[in-house]
This record gives sequence, structure tokens and C-alpha cells, in this order.
Amino acid sequence: MHSRTSFFILSILYRFHILLAQNYDEWPLQKNQSFPTRSSPIEIFTNEANFIRTPTPLTFYVDYSENDELINTGSAVEVHTKHTSETHVTGGVLYDDTYIYSKCRFYWNNDIQGDTRLRINGDGKPLEVQLIFYNNKYNNFTDALGYPDGLLVTSILVDVGPNENLDFNEFGNHLDEIEKSNTKINITSSTVFKWFDIFSVIENYFAYPGDYGGCSCATSIVCIARYNRPYISERQFTKFQNLKNADGGILENLEEPHGRHGRPIVYSNTAQEIQIS
Repeated sequence: MHSRTSFFILSILYRFHILLAQNYDEWPLQKNQSFPTRSSPIEIFTNEANFIRTPTPLTFYVDYSENDELINTGSAVEVHTKHTSETHVTGGVLYDDTYIYSKCRFYWNNDIQGDTRLRINGDGKPLEVQLIFYNNKYNNFTDALGYPDGLLVTSILVDVGPNENLDFNEFGNHLDEIEKSNTKINITSSTVFKWFDIFSVIENYFAYPGDYGGCSCATSIVCIARYNRPYISERQFTKFQNLKNADGGILENLEEPHGRHGRPIVYSNTAQEIQIS
């Protein structure tokens, strides 16, 4: 990595767990397991999750200086890296694997009282941020799609309420520039990352075997559904509500949760114990 690149390193410590997984074979969430379906997202119920404590913490290394592209595809809003990213994540439920950041995707419900896709104990939010990483043992994102350990998808729920998030404003102004379908602009990674701040305040997460984009070959691990959520105001949320789809109508990308179908869910907690009933 280049010395000029600044990284923010977060080490997540583990407490309040009932399962110690010292090696991969003992871990209840194995990437090569077969399930009737890996469709994502699912609704997470905490009473179905196994507490775990892994040998190493989940650690994000973040490059805030990279140049990306912000795109309105007509069906979604995405941020794509222009070059191989220095931002990556390793440890925790990933064990020795390292996953390289590839893209960011946003899901929202234009009804601020509604849910997007991911829910925890029936609780969802109108905005979800999804970060997609690929395993660095493969050449790139496309190559990684064909492997059961190819992708890591991290999902973050965002609260919408009365309080302004000043760090969102720069990103929100860029959303105005891609209001029309099939438009894109250049953007820095710091503008994308800083307002939802996953890397400095994450305290706990769930993980389960999932997929990516409905592609059966993309048998990824879907990870991180936070309880301590970032936020934006209702006024700031209108930046998403104003975006247009490919037909010139209002852009919205919703999806109902899929069934669990026997897939394991694991939970790691760093700050406070969640009551499991």
C-alpha cells in the first residue's frame, strides 16, 4: 500500500458470546455449505442467531482518497471503484480471507415509514447501504462470482428522522447531479464513506450465507446488520426520493425478505449484550 494513502483501522473486540470458534471447521457458518437457497436478504431474528467469538477481530482498512463513480443506473444508485481499491476487510467471521472493496449500492423505500429489504426482528428502515467486496484470492469482482467464498456483502440500515447529518450534504448534492437515469459523475471515496461512518462506530453484526443480485453462482457471505445506525434527515432523504428511473418515473428499489431455509445466522457483539429470548 502506498505510504501517501491514509487508512483508518478499526479493530472490533468481542464480548458476551457463548460459542468460541477457534478454527474454521468449528465455525457454524461455513462458506461451502449447501442450502436449498441462498437468496438474500432474509429477515433476521435474534433468537435464531448463534453468538460467536472468533480468534481475530473483524478489521476494516479504509482508503478515503480514492476516485470513484456515482451512477444512476435507472434501477439503482451505485458507486463503482475506478481501479483496484486499497479498502479491504479481514478477520472476524472472514478468518484469514481478505476482501477487496468493489462497489456500493443503495436501496430505499420512498415511504419513510416503510422498510427496504433487510429487517431485524421485524424492524427495517427506509434506507439501506450495501457495500460489496470480493475475495483477494481471485483476480477481480467478476472472477469471484463463481466461487462460494467469492463475495462479501455488508448491509447497513439508515435511520431517517428530524436530525440533519452534516456529513451527508456533499453526497446529497452529488445525488442531485445524477437525478436522471443513466447519468454518472466522479466522486471521492471519502464523500461516500464519511456520512454513514460504518468504520468508526460499528459495534455488532450478524452474518449468514447469502447471494448477490439473485445470481445463483454468487454464493457470498452477507454480513453486518448494525444496531447502532447512521442517520439522515427527512429533508436529506428527498435527495433519494427525487431520483428518476429508466422510464422517467420515481426510482425505488424494494425487495421482500426471503426465507431462511435452515441457513445458520451468527451474531458477534462488541459493546453490549442483546437480550435473546
